Amino acid sequence: MIQYVEFEEFQKTLAYVSFDYLDGHSIDVYYFVDLVNEALDEMEFDDKKARQTLSGRDFNSYIKDTTAVFPKEKLAALYEQKLAEDEDFKAAIEGLQSDEWKQLYSALWANELFLAEVSILAENGIDIELDIEQLFATFGQNYITV
Repeated sequence: MIQYVEFEEFQKTLAYVSFDYLDGHSIDVYYFVDLVNEALDEMEFDDKKARQTLSGRDFNSYIKDTTAVFPKEKLAALYEQKLAEDEDFKAAIEGLQSDEWKQLYSALWANELFLAEVSILAENGIDIELDIEQLFATFGQNYITV
């Protein structure tokens, strides 16, 4: 996954997200990129067993199916605990709820280059809004558009 950083198109897209802002609010983008990369590397697929009924065969179905089985109550409780006990986590969440972040996020979704990339992903079966929704679900939260 780290190879994506080498592509000019990927770098241009990242340029629209202010790393100064993210770093200033204790949000380490590379941590999350590495975390996803490690998770993908460690995944093992066993075609013989299905733990749940699949709703489809595409990436969006995978995201919906995964989100549906999240232990939402436990994740929400962990979120609240981290918010109360971890100052870095609290600072990051507050940064993501700030007006400054909302303006940055809105500007990203108004950017023609970004929207072109979102369109290309959608044409290939990847719904970015659904991915964002899943990210919120990871924290046991409901997605609210900015």
